[in-house]
Amino acid sequence: MTINSSISLKLFIQVITLATIYFVLGIAGLELAMPPGYATAIFPAAGIAVSAILYGGIRLLPGVWLGSFFLNLWVAGSSEAFEIQSVFIALLIAIGASIQALVALYLVNISQINWKALTTFREIVLFLTLASPLASLASSTWANITLYLFGIISTDYIASSWLNWWIGDTTGVLLFAPIALILLYRDKVLAKYRLRTVIIPTLLSLLMVFPIFFYVASSENHQIKNRMQNTGIGLEHHIKSKLIGFTETVISLSNLMQMYPDLTFTKFESYTRELFTLHPDLHGIGWNKYFSAPERANFETQLAKHLNMPTFQITEKDVQGNIVRAEIRDHYAPITYISPFEPNKKALGYDIASDPVRFKAITQVLQTGQLAITSPIKLVQDTEPSTSILVIAPVNNTLRDAISGFAVASVRIENMMHFLFSQGLMEDIEIRLEDKHALNTDKTLFSSHVKSSSTNQEYQWQTDIDFGGRTWQLTLIPTGHYIESHLTLLAWQILLIGLLFSGLLQILLLTITGQHYLAKTALQQSESSIRAILDNAPFLIWQKDTNGHYLNINKKLAVLLELTDASQILGKTDFDIWPKELAEHYQLDDEEVLSTQTTKHIEQEPVIEGGQTRYTETFKSPLIDSFGKLVGTIGFSHDISEKIKAREALKANETTFKAMIESIPVAVYVSSDVEQVATYINPTFTKLFGYTIDEVPSAATWWPLAYPDKSYRDQISEEWLLKVDQAIKAQSDIEPMEVIVTCKDGSKKNILWGFTTLNDQNFAFGLNLTELRHAENIVFESEVKFKSLIQNMSEGLALHELVYDENNQAIDYRILEVNRAFEAQTGITSINASGKLATEVYGLNPAPFLENYAQVVKTGKPYSFEVYFEPLQRHFNISVFSPMANQFATVFTDITERKKVQQQIVESESRFRELFQQTPIAYQSLDAEGRFIDANEQLCDMLGYSREEILGITFGEIWMDEIQDQFPCQFKSFKKAGHVSTQLTLEKRDGQLITVILNGRIQRDTKGNFVKTHCVLIDITEREKIAQEMRIAAIAFESQEGMFVTDVNGIILRANQSFTAITGYEVIDVIGKKPRMFSSGRHDENFYSAMWKSINTTGAWQGEVWNKRKNGQIYPEHLSITAVMNNQHQVTHYVATLTDITANKAAENEIHALAFHDPLTKLPNRRLFMDRLSQALALSARTAHKGALLFLDIDHFKTLNDTLGHELGDVLLQQVADRLQETIREHDTVARLGGDEFVVLLESLHKDLDKATEDTKQVANKILSSLSQTYQLEEHEYHSSCSIGVIMFSDHDISPEVLIKHADIAMYQAKHDGRNAICIFNPKMQDQINARSTLENDIRRAISGEQFQLYYQVQVDKSNRPLGAEALIRWHHPERGLVSPIEFISLAEETGLIIPIGEWVLNSACAQLKLWQQQEHMCDFMLSINVSAKQFHQPDFAQKVQSIIEPFGINPQRLKFELTESMLLQNLDATIQTMLALKKFGVQFSLDDFGTGYSSLQYLKRLPLDQLKIDQSFVRDVVVEENDRAIVRTIIAMADSLGLDIIAEGVETEQQRDILLAEGCCHYQGYLFSKPIPIDEFEANSTTTTVNLSS
Repeated sequence: MTINSSISLKLFIQVITLATIYFVLGIAGLELAMPPGYATAIFPAAGIAVSAILYGGIRLLPGVWLGSFFLNLWVAGSSEAFEIQSVFIALLIAIGASIQALVALYLVNISQINWKALTTFREIVLFLTLASPLASLASSTWANITLYLFGIISTDYIASSWLNWWIGDTTGVLLFAPIALILLYRDKVLAKYRLRTVIIPTLLSLLMVFPIFFYVASSENHQIKNRMQNTGIGLEHHIKSKLIGFTETVISLSNLMQMYPDLTFTKFESYTRELFTLHPDLHGIGWNKYFSAPERANFETQLAKHLNMPTFQITEKDVQGNIVRAEIRDHYAPITYISPFEPNKKALGYDIASDPVRFKAITQVLQTGQLAITSPIKLVQDTEPSTSILVIAPVNNTLRDAISGFAVASVRIENMMHFLFSQGLMEDIEIRLEDKHALNTDKTLFSSHVKSSSTNQEYQWQTDIDFGGRTWQLTLIPTGHYIESHLTLLAWQILLIGLLFSGLLQILLLTITGQHYLAKTALQQSESSIRAILDNAPFLIWQKDTNGHYLNINKKLAVLLELTDASQILGKTDFDIWPKELAEHYQLDDEEVLSTQTTKHIEQEPVIEGGQTRYTETFKSPLIDSFGKLVGTIGFSHDISEKIKAREALKANETTFKAMIESIPVAVYVSSDVEQVATYINPTFTKLFGYTIDEVPSAATWWPLAYPDKSYRDQISEEWLLKVDQAIKAQSDIEPMEVIVTCKDGSKKNILWGFTTLNDQNFAFGLNLTELRHAENIVFESEVKFKSLIQNMSEGLALHELVYDENNQAIDYRILEVNRAFEAQTGITSINASGKLATEVYGLNPAPFLENYAQVVKTGKPYSFEVYFEPLQRHFNISVFSPMANQFATVFTDITERKKVQQQIVESESRFRELFQQTPIAYQSLDAEGRFIDANEQLCDMLGYSREEILGITFGEIWMDEIQDQFPCQFKSFKKAGHVSTQLTLEKRDGQLITVILNGRIQRDTKGNFVKTHCVLIDITEREKIAQEMRIAAIAFESQEGMFVTDVNGIILRANQSFTAITGYEVIDVIGKKPRMFSSGRHDENFYSAMWKSINTTGAWQGEVWNKRKNGQIYPEHLSITAVMNNQHQVTHYVATLTDITANKAAENEIHALAFHDPLTKLPNRRLFMDRLSQALALSARTAHKGALLFLDIDHFKTLNDTLGHELGDVLLQQVADRLQETIREHDTVARLGGDEFVVLLESLHKDLDKATEDTKQVANKILSSLSQTYQLEEHEYHSSCSIGVIMFSDHDISPEVLIKHADIAMYQAKHDGRNAICIFNPKMQDQINARSTLENDIRRAISGEQFQLYYQVQVDKSNRPLGAEALIRWHHPERGLVSPIEFISLAEETGLIIPIGEWVLNSACAQLKLWQQQEHMCDFMLSINVSAKQFHQPDFAQKVQSIIEPFGINPQRLKFELTESMLLQNLDATIQTMLALKKFGVQFSLDDFGTGYSSLQYLKRLPLDQLKIDQSFVRDVVVEENDRAIVRTIIAMADSLGLDIIAEGVETEQQRDILLAEGCCHYQGYLFSKPIPIDEFEANSTTTTVNLSS
């Protein structure tokens, strides 16, 4: 390994170690992160990165980058689905971390502080300031910009995320950079000291902080998770309640269509309208008729006529999604009726069976008879993307006992979810609803617009909702804003305070230890500096005072003066030590230095050592103390005597040596030091390499030029430098080293380098071996090629040498060399053959073929021959030639296999010819044109031709398959492939067709050319017929029906697998036995006698039989028995087929139960009850006995469902059903119509109506008493009651439907009377219902007929100046005249008509404000309108208001909405969100009727109101009633404290106005100023600046 590669490996290990430490400490730091982000209060990895780069330099930056990159990849992978974007984000954040470390390095370096020691407070603070808060700006800024650009954080969170990130990096560097530096320099004295005095206390303080932080953070996270769980459970409950409501709606429609299959569209629409009042979030309710293809034309014709349409057709979607006429299919399920019609009319006629998703659901309905829903779909009528589902229930045809269609509810999931929570609810929570098992790509049913961060997944709450055979998954994830709003940040504050304390503690400890170290070091240095200089310097050193007396000398000078202790010289002068001449000389030098106060350099000064004069180089300088005073001299001197001698000797030998060096043909490089700086190169060096001494002044310059390939340079430099270093140390030469040198001209030369040292000179000698090596390579390559050629020959080769006797006669030959092919073909290895005689190797004497070989050697002519070599039992072809005198080479090929093949061909030809004539298999041979050229007798017999006839035709003439005309092409393919195996149909000479199997191959010559075909044919005509018949019989026998066969005596001979599946008996169990083993015992002898009578008479019998399985189970089966007869019409066998009809029987029973009974309570359903009611009416008419119908509804049943859940609601219904059955007589009927509605039919009551009525009341009271008892619903005790409506009947004049309707009306009157009551129907109730219905219809006509009008009541200030008005609606009925709002507003609220009325009012008010803005004296008027609760609580109310106002171009601040207290408190949070949205747009708000509700500052201060309106009930008696005056005073004070305007309504007298003014109310409205008047009058009265008071 070279030095550079060793360094690279070390650096690689350091980088990986740094990356690992960064990654581990990064994860540890992120454990302290506070949601919603993953920025942490302390990030130790940042401190490690800064300290590592300071310690190791920028070469360790890859370690920082890798550690940060993998850390951020880990963060991305642990919090979300891994995407390629995550890689880019991690890469960029890692760059930011690297930049931070670089910035810290730069700032610390330019500050020039001693960061390795950090001994002073200034250095510590400056270092931590530069490396921590300042450098951390880079990473936090870079990282947060990256996260923002990639959409990971929003604009709202970038500031807090940046701050958190900066704090984490700052504290990480602040605390861990000093710790890491101490550990890195732990071998230093100060670092060792700080290991126990700084690191341990700092870490202990951190260990005290972290447990407290984790405990507080864990508690806060647990609270958030509990909040999410409670929110999720509530939403889950509401979703389930809504879905159950949809189910009941669809089942209700199903029951309706089942009872009235010919229901008209008008009645259908009327019925579904009531369903929409219960479920306004339903998108559509439809009826889809289900019928087969033959009924299609009639259906389309009849529906077009029924809907009064010119044409009607069933439709479907094509592949482009366009609505087209439906294709022909077995069955259709088109949308026949749909409501509401207008928004859904595009879907009319659409066949839901044409779409795979919808078809899957209706298939489930058909198979199970139960309700089903689809996976997510887009409705046909939808033009915008919207996810919906279909809730599908079967509608049974009572006549045909089959499904006649489907009741379908179209549910837009988004509408359902918006209905469940008002706009703004859960706005900080991401809500997802998904169909878990949907097959289509998009499983999402609903996804809120709020999106949470992937880092918040730990707070996720999920649950499954099972509905209609599908499973929905509800997921709630809080956003960062939600988490922030519910976190107290106590944990964060604790952590920051703890980290701050730890940081300050560390700074204090660093300062104390640094100061201690500085003081200790200074003291040590002051004590040892002088002695260290004196004793360890390689010079003669001395100090003198100004008078020339010695103050100190070093050890070396003391040895020179032969002193045992340097102190012996103290006080002496040069005259006491040296000869007088030298002392005077030294004294003059000292005086010159003292006078000039400059250093004097004496290049050659004599000194006496051991009585001999030696020469030194001396420096003398003035000695000045810390106060600037001249106190003496100091001198430095070193011996140069040997250097002077060497220089003189070198000069003497230089000329001779240089002449010798310049003349030798060897490159010489001379250097004088360890760095090998050139002092001389000879001409041969320049000539050989092309470089002068100026171009290669040192070895450092020479190496890259001579060895430009770094890897090669590293390889040889390590070996060379090691040898040179050893030679220099040993003052010897080295073992020569051969290398390849690149010359200046680019050529390469083989150089043998030597090295030696002489007189402190280094000599490198280079000998050029290039020519020698080139010649050696040529010879070597030639030998290699020749040997390779011989060794890789496929023929065996051996080189021999003849052996002669004394008469020069060849008697043997020696094997000199053999190749690998020789070894392979003979089995004789080179080891066993080379150098040995042929007689020894082959064991033959004389040697094999000796005469032939000797003749070749003698004549020199090559010779070849084939021979069978007995010792090896192989055939060879041998070629012999003589390459040189007395030698011959043999090249031989093993032809043994070829000889065998030739023999086999001869034998095969003979056998084939005999086989050709004698074989029972048909054979033919064709030429290149497909013409017969040969055929054996069997082929002729098969086809009915003579051999002469068949040789004259082509094969294509008898080939009768469908592709007969393709024979040339097929034959060409056969010739190309070389073989064929196929089944063909051929025509015999007599025209009969036969089936044959043909197998053939092509014969080719040695060049691959076609010669002829060889084909054999087998006639399989009869075999195919038999096989076909057997296949048909097997398929028929192994059908889905069970089958068994008996002989004429009834002994079972065979049974199929279906028989085993049905009966449980294996085939082996029944073979040889009689069928009576299956008898159940349910049929008597007469049954079996009739069966056999039919079989014997007609040959067959079929019917239903009860038989017994192997396990003893009795089951029904459909059995068919057929007698099998032979040609003599005698019975030979009986074949029985059987089908298990258990499921059919169960389905029939279940269908019957479902058709007539409620599945929950098992009571009769509406269908059965209507039948019994009809019979009861008929019986009453015949017998004159009275009857009664009681209609029951459970009070507050919806509240139970909403609080305890639908499951317990179902339990209550079951218990109610049980109690009702216990209460009534046996022959009376209890039925459940649906939901919480029950009916009781009392028959055969007293003929006297009063008596019958009294008896009915007793039964009703008994029911009330029974149903009011406590219910045990699992662990809950529940109290309930019911309301009962009663209708008496005595004849057949009234229909069952009307009876139920009247009882229903009476029941609602009972609820109106206070619930838990009984009400007997009175015809006046119907009149009230009719009047209510008439009024509702009149309101609808009033909306469309513009019968409404706005009246305006002025609002004034204390000076009677008009400020604006309140708009009040009035109804001008065409027949009844002016109708008071008191009469119709409440009904409009109940029916939902208040919403279009409210929109009309808003449009009219905006139009009026537009006109006022154009009139100078009215442009500042404020217009107030009343908004109803139902209108205000629409999910999109704010958007609707904005869309109405904007087209008018008015100032929204001139418009004021008056809201009541009760409507605001229904859902306070949602209300505030809606008000804020409208306030942002400019709309003002006034709280109407203030003081009549729950007037509380607790909610009042949260509402974004502009005005309070004092209710007229307080104003009316404010003059005479002190309580009312106190209330008014309080309301005004509340308004003032909240900064709200105040206005009083209902001001009718001046006294009232004056009292209000005195209390601080300055705005008024009431009859004192004006009653509500039409716009013309209002504008006429508003032309003046003040309003005249009414009289």
